[in-house]
Amino acid sequence: MKKRTFSIRTSVILCLLVSIIPVDLMFIVFSNHSIRSIFEKTEESYRMSIDSAAAVFEESFRDIENGLAALYINSIDVRYLKNAATPEERYHYAYSLSQDLSVAAGSAGVSFVYDGRQFYFSMGQDISAEDKRSMRYSSFFTALQSQESFDTSGWLLEPAGDSWVLARIVGGGGVYIGKAVLLGGSLAQDVLAPSANQLVYFAGPDGVPITEIGGVAEEQLLSLDDAGDSPFFLFPADSYLTVEHPFDTLPAILVCAVSSASLISDLRFSQAVFWGLILLSAFSVAFTLLFLHRRVTKPLKDLRGNILSLRNSAYEWRSGSGAAREIQQVYDTFDSMTEEIKELRIRFYEEELQK
Repeated sequence: MKKRTFSIRTSVILCLLVSIIPVDLMFIVFSNHSIRSIFEKTEESYRMSIDSAAAVFEESFRDIENGLAALYINSIDVRYLKNAATPEERYHYAYSLSQDLSVAAGSAGVSFVYDGRQFYFSMGQDISAEDKRSMRYSSFFTALQSQESFDTSGWLLEPAGDSWVLARIVGGGGVYIGKAVLLGGSLAQDVLAPSANQLVYFAGPDGVPITEIGGVAEEQLLSLDDAGDSPFFLFPADSYLTVEHPFDTLPAILVCAVSSASLISDLRFSQAVFWGLILLSAFSVAFTLLFLHRRVTKPLKDLRGNILSLRNSAYEWRSGSGAAREIQQVYDTFDSMTEEIKELRIRFYEEELQK
């Protein structure tokens, strides 16, 4: 059985692949590990900041909830309001209750009392002039009044025009008190003050932003954890990497997004170096194959043609110029041997003529 052999070209290619591929694979693994480690540390840093700020924010809403519950249970105006017989009595007790409510439920948002027929409002001191002029709160309370019953199980996330409102309602028996806080970009920034390359916004339970994100498209928002898993961070340079904090008692998510350009500006150089090495490896393989063809493969092919030509008594062959030194030495030896053969043939022919 004939033993299987490889050509010089195949042997060289295999040697190149065996030497280059393991090095490239090791570099890929090392690069991914290093980048993943950087992303994990960055995520941990941002998560610590956002968790701390979100805990303070959520605690303020727990205080509002506790204040509403304590006032509803302890206020004598609630009992009087339930038993009020005339519109004047209802107005008196509802107004008195709304005044106490503005103190018990804090200065954020709008405190309200509902006596079964209409709302009585108390505007918090933290409400901006723009929110007072807008119809956001008005649209929310209009939709709320159209409901046959109120959900008092916990905080609610409800639409308010082009915005959203966090609302907490406490009560029963026809008398309710509550608090409505408009979720806006300013509120998110008050929770966690962003830098120039950051965005802070609120999202719904489904992760969709419900407050302003500074003109950034939702497609540009990528999870920082998912981005760290992507090979060589192949995502758009104008994207934002997000870290989320779901609240325990609020049906919303606080999100901090950092510009990927600012986060990985230093890593872009490493990425360029990596791709440069990959291209250099491919170029070196192509250059080696071209060099091998010109200096080894083609001269050997020509040498084989010369040998076949000699066998057919045709003394026309190529010189093998440009061949490697060792192959050129073979050519020189072949030329000397060919001259000797030609001389021997001429001598043999002359001897035959003499005979």
